[in-house]
Amino acid sequence: MTNSLQLSHRNYEWIWIVIIASLTAISSEIKLLPFEHINFRFGLGSIIFLLLLLIRPTERVVRTGIVTGIVVVLFRTGIDVSVRGEELATSFISNAPTFVFYMVYAIGYRLLRMDKHKERAITLGLLAVITEIIANSGEHAVRFLFSHQLIDVQGWLLVIAVACFRSFFVIGIYFSIAQAYGQRQLTTDLTVNANVYMETLYLKKLMDHVEQVMAHSYTLYRELKKQDHPTHQQALHIAQEIHEVKKDSQRIYAGINKITVDMAQTAKLSQLLQHVRNSNENYAEHLGKSCTIHIAQDADLVVGEAIAVLTILNNIVANAVEAMERGNIYLSVTIGEAVLFRIEDEGQGIDERDLALIFEPGFTTKYNQAGVAATGIGLSHVRDLVQRLGGEVNCVPLKTGTSFTITLPKSRIEE
Repeated sequence: MTNSLQLSHRNYEWIWIVIIASLTAISSEIKLLPFEHINFRFGLGSIIFLLLLLIRPTERVVRTGIVTGIVVVLFRTGIDVSVRGEELATSFISNAPTFVFYMVYAIGYRLLRMDKHKERAITLGLLAVITEIIANSGEHAVRFLFSHQLIDVQGWLLVIAVACFRSFFVIGIYFSIAQAYGQRQLTTDLTVNANVYMETLYLKKLMDHVEQVMAHSYTLYRELKKQDHPTHQQALHIAQEIHEVKKDSQRIYAGINKITVDMAQTAKLSQLLQHVRNSNENYAEHLGKSCTIHIAQDADLVVGEAIAVLTILNNIVANAVEAMERGNIYLSVTIGEAVLFRIEDEGQGIDERDLALIFEPGFTTKYNQAGVAATGIGLSHVRDLVQRLGGEVNCVPLKTGTSFTITLPKSRIEE
């Protein structure tokens, strides 16, 4: 089995090497004219070569460079002979030095360990410039052996300028791709983690309820037994069954709780707010509503309690979405000694008589189309989470809609 997996991995490695070589060869025939009034062109081959190495590095970079160099030389020679009508030998001699460029470039990539500097754009760009200049020097050294033509100072300045342009152009593209992928991955992780985190809260609530029911059923058994009632054994059996449910719930909770501890996550506050906006605007669209969420933020920080903060904000904003058919939701953040979140909506609002009850478990004003009430535990969990973080949550009715304010100690949530 292990040998089969290794063989499969090698096959995929070779496929990726061939893809890199092929795309590099094709793109090398696409020429750019970067400098106006100067008859100097360069292909996109090295740009694609470096970009693909950064996106998905190969285990054997030097081998990749050698294969790419061979494919580029053969591809260019084939184009020259079949399309431009050049002699095979002449075209091959003209294109052969390109092999040196990609081989040297790959060696430089490996020796300078460029894949270890992917988080530092400037460093990575400078290393790419150095590598390309060295690779170009190797290519021109071989060309000199064939044609005995030297590059003058202006030519070398162009080589350096093009190396800078191409290298930092690639780094810019790579970091744009990496940032987009990172944001997408963060969104996925936050969604999954926040949902799991919320489920642990619901499960904990269920366990507390089961504990109460078990205590009441056992009390009922004792009372029936005192009265020598014939059903006291049935009451005992019910208490025992509830006890089994409690133990199963505890096992499940222990497993899920370990997952939530292991997936403890940090994120920038701005990323959390963006996630809240995107996910809840999608939620509104799913409900057939038209809601726009506006975010105002005076500063940013890295949140160490990212999942807890996200769960709090998501619950309140989701409630706002459910309370309105269309309109705006305003989420603002002010950062000082404490972090103040203010969420205002344009929904139907909350009756002042209900303000003292909205954070109590089981209280709800939401009913589905069948007239069944919601669980009414969302805001109670919000209050518990806020208190666990050492903060407070308040609700104030507006003329149109509702305003929630959440105050959390900055020292408690900041990483």
